[in-house]
Amino acid sequence: MSRRINGKGLFAHDAARNDLPLAVNVAGDVTLSFPFDTENSLGRHDFYLLYLISGELEVLCRRGWEKLKAGGAVVFYPGTPYRYVSRGGEVMKYYFVHYSGIDAGRFTERCGLADHEPFFPGVREALVNSVETLIYEQMSKKPLWELRCCGEIASLLAELARFAAGSVDFRLEKSLGYIHRCYTSPVSVEELARMEHLSPGRYRAVFLESFKKSPKEYIISLRLEKSRQLLADTRLSVAEVSEAVGFSDPLYFSRVFRKKLGISPTAYRKSVSAQ
Repeated sequence: MSRRINGKGLFAHDAARNDLPLAVNVAGDVTLSFPFDTENSLGRHDFYLLYLISGELEVLCRRGWEKLKAGGAVVFYPGTPYRYVSRGGEVMKYYFVHYSGIDAGRFTERCGLADHEPFFPGVREALVNSVETLIYEQMSKKPLWELRCCGEIASLLAELARFAAGSVDFRLEKSLGYIHRCYTSPVSVEELARMEHLSPGRYRAVFLESFKKSPKEYIISLRLEKSRQLLADTRLSVAEVSEAVGFSDPLYFSRVFRKKLGISPTAYRKSVSAQ
């Protein structure tokens, strides 16, 4: 026998915020093993993101009932009734985020997350960490927590859409995160491959297939992009910029910069400052 749960009673903080581009009203997780039936016949005033990481749910969608398996997600738009059911028998866990804001509708649609349309980003460490950050910020309410959540929910929605579209290969998830955190340090393909439990040759092939460039070329492109920002926004010397983005030799940095961008670092800085 399933337990019936009124969605409006289960999730409080139902409000449409219009004082921020994106605002998180409440975030949390639900872990249950018994059957239940959650229904809100009126819908909410905010957006409701449900991200399932274990077990299975049956969700009433626009085309009728659909099974949502671990790694699946769905967004319920404001003012739309929703209902989902768990048959029980195994541990089911999902995260929920209720959000609103001036740009909530436009941002959700821009990410391609349609109302009552399940999508499958997979169970990803990066996505789980993002939701956990929202939960922590919303509960701790440290200074500027609302602005922190504004940025985090934008990032979460974009990453959900990326993974669902297959634009990020799950076999590269950990190493990509490492590259973007540590691009200024020496990074070997062997080290990156170990993170993904792949051979160096296989890792290179997967990376090339996903990004149309080798890991080395990707890291150089990332360093050059960061160097452009520093040249445009700071007064650091070319040598200092070179060191800041991970090039140990300023002359090599200048040669690579000119080869890839068709202009020297000094000339690039002058062209930006003249605008």
